[in-house]
Amino acid sequence: MSVMPKIGLMINPYKVLLASILILLFFHDFIFLNMAYALGGQYGLNLWKELISLIFLCLFFCGVLLRGGLGFSEAKIFIVLAMLLLALLVFGDFSEASLRTFRSVFTPFVFAVMVGRLMSNETEQRFRFFLNLLLFIAFLGGGYGLYQSFSIKEWQDFWYYHPLISMDLEIHEYDSFRDGVPRISGFFTSPLDFSFFIVFVFFIGVSSFFVLGERGSASSISKKGKLFLFLILSFLVYIVFQSTVRSAQLCLFTAFGYLLLLLFLKSRIAVVITGGVYVLSLSVATFLYIGLGYTDDLSALGRLEQWGFLLTKIVSNPLGLGFASVGPGQQYWFDSFWLNLMASFGLCSIFFIVGFIFFYFKLVGIYISMRAFRGSYIKSFSLAVLVLMPVFFYGALFQSFYNSPGFYLLLMIVSMVLYGTKASQV
Repeated sequence: MSVMPKIGLMINPYKVLLASILILLFFHDFIFLNMAYALGGQYGLNLWKELISLIFLCLFFCGVLLRGGLGFSEAKIFIVLAMLLLALLVFGDFSEASLRTFRSVFTPFVFAVMVGRLMSNETEQRFRFFLNLLLFIAFLGGGYGLYQSFSIKEWQDFWYYHPLISMDLEIHEYDSFRDGVPRISGFFTSPLDFSFFIVFVFFIGVSSFFVLGERGSASSISKKGKLFLFLILSFLVYIVFQSTVRSAQLCLFTAFGYLLLLLFLKSRIAVVITGGVYVLSLSVATFLYIGLGYTDDLSALGRLEQWGFLLTKIVSNPLGLGFASVGPGQQYWFDSFWLNLMASFGLCSIFFIVGFIFFYFKLVGIYISMRAFRGSYIKSFSLAVLVLMPVFFYGALFQSFYNSPGFYLLLMIVSMVLYGTKASQV
């Protein structure tokens, strides 16, 4: 069975819609920055995600009205979205800066629900198509990143340099070039976002490699397909190590060992404890490594200072610093997803962490319940998400991830597994 998209004459509406969403999402920077540079302005084109989210919510609401009732799953979605809207009134206002921060949290959740519901029918076929398309996108991005590593001699050679300069945005050579080596970013503007996106796709692919390789699997891949998948995954590993993002390299190496452990764990408590120990040990080791002076990297040292600064601020501002003051180009912007969340929501950010842990427990239960069954795409994605969530939790300590492709991808995979599992049980 193929592990790359098949090009055919038949047009399937869901494939067209899903491919359009993923291509626009993961090539967003490259497409819209170059369009803005060529047209001399953005003209609202970069707000396509918000527009699609509003259209989906309108259709979703109309569907509920036509059915004449609100199911339990729909009620939960409305409650979460209503709480996020309420947060805008409590922690922000309707200024442009405040709405920008709100959109960076609200829109990824809507996208996740939209993609999850889209994948809830014909789950095996649609999950396979999603995997193939994702690998294809990562392969293209990785190929372009490889080209950058050999062709770029100065930081002005990066494709995003002139578009960002023309928009009067502040960029630094240190973010694109270090010690004479280009920090490859593919079609993204951020080397961090690019590297973690490749890491996330790798673990989705390698989970499928193990699960779909099981004997007797209804969704097993052929030997040629398995070899092809192995070559693609090897290429993605090479790309990550070609990058200079050490946190992504660390996550790739350590999380692969964690994945191998998951393949042998048979109880929920064992998986949960292993995941917790993985995140805790890696986090403590990183903080000690920086705090005890084993590195003189200013970027790493700055992250530690940011934690101390914000924790002091939260003591005097328990409701946070306000949406309008947090974000790129605003008064406060931290190199940590959790810090930006705390700066935006204050102590209420604990609800996000509790929700994150709750869904991790739920997804552990889904994977354990599917262990007895031979390989399927849903099972492979449920295994992948058990790796991605601890990786994200740790990575978010030192990377912003705000409105990043990796954040969108993680939420989409979580939603796909939840909706796909529910659909398969009907």
